[in-house]
Amino acid sequence: MSEEISGVKKSLTDLIPQEWFSDPATSSVWIAGFRVAGGSLPELANGIIVDLIGTRAFVLYGHLSYLDTSGNHWEWSEQSAPLCKIDIKEGKTSIGSWLIIMAPYKIDGIGGNEAEVKRTISTSAGIIAAFSGRNAVYEKIYDNILDVGTGAASGFSPVFSNPWVFPHPNFSKDRVALIRKGITCLNTIAIQMRNRIELAMHWYEEALRDQGRDAFLKSWIALEVLAMPDSTNVRPITEALARAYSISYDEATKAYGVGRIFGLRSRIVHNGELLPIHFLLEEYTQAIFADVLFDMLQLPSDRRIEAVKAKPEFDLNGFLQER
Repeated sequence: MSEEISGVKKSLTDLIPQEWFSDPATSSVWIAGFRVAGGSLPELANGIIVDLIGTRAFVLYGHLSYLDTSGNHWEWSEQSAPLCKIDIKEGKTSIGSWLIIMAPYKIDGIGGNEAEVKRTISTSAGIIAAFSGRNAVYEKIYDNILDVGTGAASGFSPVFSNPWVFPHPNFSKDRVALIRKGITCLNTIAIQMRNRIELAMHWYEEALRDQGRDAFLKSWIALEVLAMPDSTNVRPITEALARAYSISYDEATKAYGVGRIFGLRSRIVHNGELLPIHFLLEEYTQAIFADVLFDMLQLPSDRRIEAVKAKPEFDLNGFLQER
Protein backbone atom coordinates (compact mmCIF):
# COMPACT_ATOMS: atom_id res chain seq x y z
CA MET A 1 0.00 0.00 0.00
CA SER A 2 1.46 3.31 -1.00
CA GLU A 3 0.91 6.97 -1.61
CA GLU A 4 2.37 9.19 -4.32
CA ILE A 5 3.39 12.72 -3.36
CA SER A 6 4.45 15.02 -6.17
CA GLY A 7 5.55 12.04 -8.27
CA VAL A 8 7.47 10.31 -5.44
CA LYS A 9 6.00 6.95 -4.37
CA LYS A 10 6.22 6.21 -0.65
CA SER A 11 5.29 3.15 1.41
CA LEU A 12 2.88 3.88 4.22
CA THR A 13 4.71 1.39 6.44
CA ASP A 14 7.68 3.78 6.45
CA LEU A 15 5.48 6.52 7.91
CA ILE A 16 4.16 4.57 10.92
CA PRO A 17 5.48 5.87 14.28
CA GLN A 18 7.92 3.30 15.68
CA GLU A 19 6.63 3.81 19.23
CA TRP A 20 3.22 2.38 18.33
CA PHE A 21 4.48 -1.22 18.40
CA SER A 22 7.14 -3.36 20.04
CA ASP A 23 6.68 -6.10 17.43
CA PRO A 24 5.69 -4.61 14.07
CA ALA A 25 5.59 -8.08 12.49
CA THR A 26 2.45 -8.91 14.49
CA SER A 27 0.81 -5.49 14.26
CA SER A 28 -1.45 -3.56 11.90
CA VAL A 29 -2.75 -0.04 11.41
CA TRP A 30 -6.16 1.28 10.38
CA ILE A 31 -6.01 3.80 7.55
CA ALA A 32 -8.82 6.13 6.47
CA GLY A 33 -8.53 8.24 3.34
CA PHE A 34 -10.42 11.50 2.79
CA ARG A 35 -10.75 13.80 -0.20
CA VAL A 36 -9.54 17.34 0.54
CA ALA A 37 -11.59 19.83 -1.48
CA GLY A 38 -9.68 22.91 -2.60
CA GLY A 39 -6.21 22.05 -1.26
CA SER A 40 -3.52 23.78 -3.29
CA LEU A 41 -0.36 22.15 -4.67
CA PRO A 42 2.17 24.71 -3.35
CA GLU A 43 1.39 24.14 0.34
CA LEU A 44 1.07 20.36 -0.07
CA ALA A 45 3.93 19.72 -2.48
CA ASN A 46 6.06 17.91 0.09
CA GLY A 47 3.24 16.55 2.20
CA ILE A 48 2.28 17.53 5.73
CA ILE A 49 2.49 15.19 8.74
CA VAL A 50 0.62 15.97 11.96
CA ASP A 51 0.54 13.75 15.06
CA LEU A 52 -2.84 13.92 16.77
CA ILE A 53 -4.43 12.04 19.70
CA GLY A 54 -3.37 8.45 19.07
CA THR A 55 -3.20 8.98 15.31
CA ARG A 56 -0.95 10.34 12.61
CA ALA A 57 -2.38 12.42 9.76
CA PHE A 58 -0.88 13.05 6.34
CA VAL A 59 -2.04 15.77 3.97
CA LEU A 60 -0.70 15.42 0.46
CA TYR A 61 -1.12 16.19 -3.21
CA GLY A 62 -0.90 13.26 -5.61
CA HIS A 63 -2.43 9.78 -5.94
CA LEU A 64 -3.75 7.33 -3.35
CA SER A 65 -3.81 3.58 -3.94
CA TYR A 66 -6.22 1.53 -1.82
CA LEU A 67 -8.59 -1.42 -1.71
CA ASP A 68 -12.07 -0.39 -2.80
CA THR A 69 -14.82 -2.23 -0.86
CA SER A 70 -17.70 0.03 -1.88
CA GLY A 71 -19.15 -2.72 -4.08
CA ASN A 72 -19.95 -4.99 -1.13
CA HIS A 73 -23.70 -5.44 -0.84
CA TRP A 74 -26.56 -7.64 0.26
CA GLU A 75 -28.01 -9.87 -2.44
CA TRP A 76 -31.69 -10.46 -1.87
CA SER A 77 -33.99 -13.35 -2.58
CA GLU A 78 -37.55 -13.86 -1.43
CA GLN A 79 -36.89 -17.59 -1.09
CA SER A 80 -33.75 -17.52 1.08
CA ALA A 81 -31.81 -15.45 3.57
CA PRO A 82 -29.88 -12.50 2.10
CA LEU A 83 -26.24 -13.10 1.30
CA CYS A 84 -23.48 -10.55 1.68
CA LYS A 85 -21.63 -10.37 -1.63
CA ILE A 86 -17.98 -9.34 -1.41
CA ASP A 87 -16.67 -7.14 -4.22
CA ILE A 88 -13.17 -5.85 -3.51
CA LYS A 89 -10.97 -4.27 -6.16
CA GLU A 90 -7.86 -2.15 -6.44
CA GLY A 91 -8.59 1.55 -6.35
CA LYS A 92 -6.49 4.52 -7.35
CA THR A 93 -7.54 8.12 -7.04
CA SER A 94 -7.00 10.83 -9.58
CA ILE A 95 -4.39 13.49 -8.87
CA GLY A 96 -5.63 15.73 -6.13
CA SER A 97 -5.41 16.70 -2.48
CA TRP A 98 -5.93 13.99 0.14
CA LEU A 99 -5.93 13.41 3.88
CA ILE A 100 -4.86 10.09 5.36
CA ILE A 101 -5.46 9.35 9.04
CA MET A 102 -3.63 6.35 10.49
CA ALA A 103 -4.18 4.67 13.88
CA PRO A 104 -2.77 1.51 15.51
CA TYR A 105 -5.20 -1.40 15.23
CA LYS A 106 -3.65 -4.78 16.03
CA ILE A 107 -0.87 -4.17 18.56
CA ASP A 108 1.89 -6.75 19.12
CA GLY A 109 -0.43 -9.64 18.24
CA ILE A 110 -3.39 -8.36 20.28
CA GLY A 111 -6.43 -7.87 18.05
CA GLY A 112 -7.83 -4.38 17.62
CA ASN A 113 -11.19 -3.02 18.71
CA GLU A 114 -13.03 -1.92 15.58
CA ALA A 115 -15.44 0.44 17.29
CA GLU A 116 -12.72 2.17 19.30
CA VAL A 117 -10.33 2.69 16.39
CA LYS A 118 -13.14 4.06 14.20
CA ARG A 119 -14.01 6.51 16.94
CA THR A 120 -10.35 7.53 17.26
CA ILE A 121 -10.19 8.15 13.51
CA SER A 122 -13.44 10.13 13.66
CA THR A 123 -12.11 12.25 16.53
CA SER A 124 -8.98 13.08 14.56
CA ALA A 125 -11.02 13.96 11.48
CA GLY A 126 -13.07 16.27 13.68
CA ILE A 127 -9.92 17.95 14.96
CA ILE A 128 -8.64 18.49 11.42
CA ALA A 129 -12.00 19.90 10.31
CA ALA A 130 -12.27 22.20 13.34
CA PHE A 131 -8.86 23.71 12.68
CA SER A 132 -8.63 23.53 8.88
CA GLY A 133 -12.24 23.71 7.73
CA ARG A 134 -14.95 21.32 6.53
CA ASN A 135 -13.28 20.79 3.15
CA ALA A 136 -10.25 19.25 4.86
CA VAL A 137 -12.36 16.10 5.37
CA TYR A 138 -14.80 16.72 2.54
CA GLU A 139 -15.43 13.08 1.60
CA LYS A 140 -14.34 9.77 3.10
CA ILE A 141 -12.97 7.52 0.37
CA TYR A 142 -11.96 4.32 2.12
CA ASP A 143 -11.10 2.38 5.28
CA ASN A 144 -8.25 -0.12 4.94
CA ILE A 145 -6.15 -2.15 7.36
CA LEU A 146 -2.41 -2.37 6.68
CA ASP A 147 -0.38 -5.28 8.03
CA VAL A 148 2.85 -3.71 9.26
CA GLY A 149 4.90 -6.89 8.98
CA THR A 150 4.01 -7.81 5.39
CA GLY A 151 2.83 -4.49 4.00
CA ALA A 152 -0.34 -6.18 2.75
CA ALA A 153 -3.59 -4.26 2.85
CA SER A 154 -7.07 -5.57 3.54
CA GLY A 155 -10.29 -3.76 2.82
CA PHE A 156 -12.93 -2.90 5.35
CA SER A 157 -16.45 -2.53 4.08
CA PRO A 158 -19.24 -0.45 5.59
CA VAL A 159 -21.21 -2.22 8.32
CA PHE A 160 -24.20 -4.19 7.08
CA SER A 161 -26.84 -5.14 9.63
CA ASN A 162 -28.29 -8.59 9.01
CA PRO A 163 -31.99 -7.89 8.36
CA TRP A 164 -32.95 -11.34 9.62
CA VAL A 165 -32.20 -10.35 13.23
CA PHE A 166 -35.06 -7.84 13.15
CA PRO A 167 -38.82 -8.48 12.95
CA HIS A 168 -40.42 -8.70 9.52
CA PRO A 169 -41.87 -5.38 8.30
CA ASN A 170 -45.55 -4.92 9.00
CA PHE A 171 -47.60 -3.38 6.19
CA SER A 172 -50.85 -5.11 7.04
CA LYS A 173 -54.13 -3.31 6.51
CA ASP A 174 -54.42 -2.65 10.26
CA ARG A 175 -50.87 -1.33 10.49
CA VAL A 176 -51.30 1.06 7.57
CA ALA A 177 -54.51 2.31 9.20
CA LEU A 178 -52.53 2.87 12.41
CA ILE A 179 -49.90 4.89 10.54
CA ARG A 180 -52.64 7.07 9.05
CA LYS A 181 -54.21 7.55 12.47
CA GLY A 182 -50.86 8.62 13.90
CA ILE A 183 -50.34 11.15 11.10
CA THR A 184 -53.83 12.54 11.68
CA CYS A 185 -52.98 13.06 15.34
CA LEU A 186 -49.65 14.65 14.42
CA ASN A 187 -51.39 17.09 12.09
CA THR A 188 -53.79 18.26 14.81
CA ILE A 189 -51.43 18.91 17.73
CA ALA A 190 -49.76 22.23 18.55
CA ILE A 191 -47.06 23.23 16.06
CA GLN A 192 -44.30 23.31 18.70
CA MET A 193 -45.03 19.75 19.78
CA ARG A 194 -45.34 18.62 16.18
CA ASN A 195 -41.94 20.09 15.36
CA ARG A 196 -40.41 18.29 18.34
CA ILE A 197 -41.88 14.95 17.29
CA GLU A 198 -40.65 15.38 13.72
CA LEU A 199 -37.15 16.27 14.94
CA ALA A 200 -37.22 13.29 17.31
CA MET A 201 -38.10 10.98 14.40
CA HIS A 202 -35.03 12.27 12.53
CA TRP A 203 -32.74 11.34 15.44
CA TYR A 204 -34.48 7.99 15.85
CA GLU A 205 -33.78 7.14 12.21
CA GLU A 206 -30.17 8.25 12.64
CA ALA A 207 -29.83 5.88 15.60
CA LEU A 208 -31.11 2.94 13.55
CA ARG A 209 -28.23 3.41 11.11
CA ASP A 210 -25.50 3.54 13.75
CA GLN A 211 -24.03 1.22 16.36
CA GLY A 212 -22.72 1.18 19.90
CA ARG A 213 -22.37 4.42 21.84
CA ASP A 214 -23.33 6.55 18.86
CA ALA A 215 -26.59 4.63 18.33
CA PHE A 216 -27.34 4.80 22.06
CA LEU A 217 -26.68 8.54 22.30
CA LYS A 218 -28.71 9.30 19.18
CA SER A 219 -31.61 7.24 20.58
CA TRP A 220 -31.43 9.23 23.79
CA ILE A 221 -31.36 12.53 21.90
CA ALA A 222 -34.54 11.36 20.16
CA LEU A 223 -36.13 10.63 23.55
CA GLU A 224 -35.08 13.99 25.00
CA VAL A 225 -36.54 15.87 22.05
CA LEU A 226 -39.71 13.80 22.16
CA ALA A 227 -40.57 13.75 25.84
CA MET A 228 -38.23 15.81 28.00
CA PRO A 229 -39.03 19.55 27.86
CA ASP A 230 -36.79 19.81 30.90
CA SER A 231 -33.72 17.97 29.64
CA THR A 232 -32.78 16.70 33.12
CA ASN A 233 -36.19 15.28 34.10
CA VAL A 234 -37.02 11.78 32.85
CA ARG A 235 -40.40 11.69 34.61
CA PRO A 236 -42.45 12.33 31.42
CA ILE A 237 -40.88 9.27 29.80
CA THR A 238 -41.67 7.03 32.75
CA GLU A 239 -45.20 8.44 32.97
CA ALA A 240 -45.78 7.61 29.30
CA LEU A 241 -44.55 4.04 29.86
CA ALA A 242 -46.81 3.69 32.90
CA ARG A 243 -49.78 4.65 30.74
CA ALA A 244 -48.69 2.38 27.89
CA TYR A 245 -48.40 -0.67 30.15
CA SER A 246 -51.27 0.23 32.51
CA ILE A 247 -49.11 0.21 35.63
CA SER A 248 -48.26 2.78 38.29
CA TYR A 249 -45.50 5.33 37.96
CA ASP A 250 -43.49 3.62 40.73
CA GLU A 251 -43.86 0.25 39.01
CA ALA A 252 -42.72 1.73 35.69
CA THR A 253 -39.74 3.38 37.38
CA LYS A 254 -38.60 0.05 38.77
CA ALA A 255 -39.45 -2.03 35.72
CA TYR A 256 -37.91 0.07 32.93
CA GLY A 257 -34.95 1.84 34.55
CA VAL A 258 -35.24 5.04 32.52
CA GLY A 259 -33.45 7.08 35.19
CA ARG A 260 -30.57 4.61 35.26
CA ILE A 261 -30.28 4.74 31.47
CA PHE A 262 -30.17 8.53 31.71
CA GLY A 263 -27.38 8.13 34.26
CA LEU A 264 -25.40 5.99 31.81
CA ARG A 265 -25.90 8.61 29.12
CA SER A 266 -24.66 11.31 31.54
CA ARG A 267 -21.55 9.33 32.42
CA ILE A 268 -20.67 9.14 28.74
CA VAL A 269 -21.55 12.74 27.80
CA HIS A 270 -20.55 14.63 30.95
CA ASN A 271 -17.91 12.42 32.58
CA GLY A 272 -16.20 11.33 29.37
CA GLU A 273 -16.48 7.64 30.26
CA LEU A 274 -16.23 5.69 26.99
CA LEU A 275 -18.47 2.87 28.18
CA PRO A 276 -19.32 -0.09 25.93
CA ILE A 277 -22.98 -0.36 24.93
CA HIS A 278 -24.55 -3.78 24.43
CA PHE A 279 -26.53 -4.05 21.20
CA LEU A 280 -29.62 -5.05 23.18
CA LEU A 281 -29.37 -1.83 25.18
CA GLU A 282 -29.46 0.01 21.85
CA GLU A 283 -32.63 -1.89 20.94
CA TYR A 284 -34.11 -1.29 24.38
CA THR A 285 -33.62 2.47 24.18
CA GLN A 286 -35.19 2.48 20.72
CA ALA A 287 -38.10 0.41 22.07
CA ILE A 288 -38.66 3.00 24.83
CA PHE A 289 -38.80 5.66 22.13
CA ALA A 290 -41.42 3.76 20.13
CA ASP A 291 -43.60 3.07 23.19
CA VAL A 292 -43.44 6.73 24.27
CA LEU A 293 -44.19 7.93 20.72
CA PHE A 294 -47.30 5.75 20.49
CA ASP A 295 -48.49 7.11 23.83
CA MET A 296 -48.01 10.71 22.68
CA LEU A 297 -49.95 10.01 19.47
CA GLN A 298 -52.70 8.33 21.49
CA LEU A 299 -52.17 4.99 19.75
CA PRO A 300 -52.40 1.54 21.34
CA SER A 301 -49.01 0.41 22.61
CA ASP A 302 -46.92 -1.99 20.54
CA ARG A 303 -45.27 -3.05 23.81
CA ARG A 304 -41.86 -2.89 22.16
CA ILE A 305 -40.05 -2.94 25.49
CA GLU A 306 -41.55 -6.32 26.35
CA ALA A 307 -40.31 -7.78 23.06
CA VAL A 308 -36.73 -6.70 23.78
CA LYS A 309 -36.81 -7.79 27.44
CA ALA A 310 -37.97 -11.25 26.33
CA LYS A 311 -34.72 -11.91 24.44
CA PRO A 312 -32.49 -14.48 26.26
CA GLU A 313 -29.41 -12.23 26.41
CA PHE A 314 -31.26 -9.24 27.81
CA ASP A 315 -29.93 -8.14 31.22
CA LEU A 316 -30.64 -4.50 32.00
CA ASN A 317 -28.87 -4.64 35.36
CA GLY A 318 -25.80 -6.07 33.65
CA PHE A 319 -25.89 -3.46 30.89
CA LEU A 320 -26.10 -0.61 33.41
CA GLN A 321 -23.85 -1.87 36.18
CA GLU A 322 -20.96 0.26 37.37
CA ARG A 323 -17.80 -0.40 35.41
